[in-house]
Amino acid sequence: CIFEMPELQEAYEAHQESGLVVLALNRDEDPKVIGDFLANDLDVTLTFPILLDEHAVVADSYGILNMPTTYFVDAEGAVSAVHRGPLTREQIETFLAAMS
Repeated sequence: CIFEMPELQEAYEAHQESGLVVLALNRDEDPKVIGDFLANDLDVTLTFPILLDEHAVVADSYGILNMPTTYFVDAEGAVSAVHRGPLTREQIETFLAAMS
């Protein structure tokens, strides 16, 4: 997440006016741990929502076994791609371009 979050933030800033929504899902961690990570471990301030999946219900329903896992969902709500592992900005742009 340390490597991917800045990449997601940059993509979000570049595309939010076109309707891009980024949601981060934290799987089964204490809110204090999440807050400490955001405050101390990242070199960027995230402006997209970070959702807390306290009992891993959402992660389990999507079959997320390793983190990070990124789902690209189109405007109709269909999953257009799934990427397991960290993403680079170039990879994010490639997935986004394939959706348009």
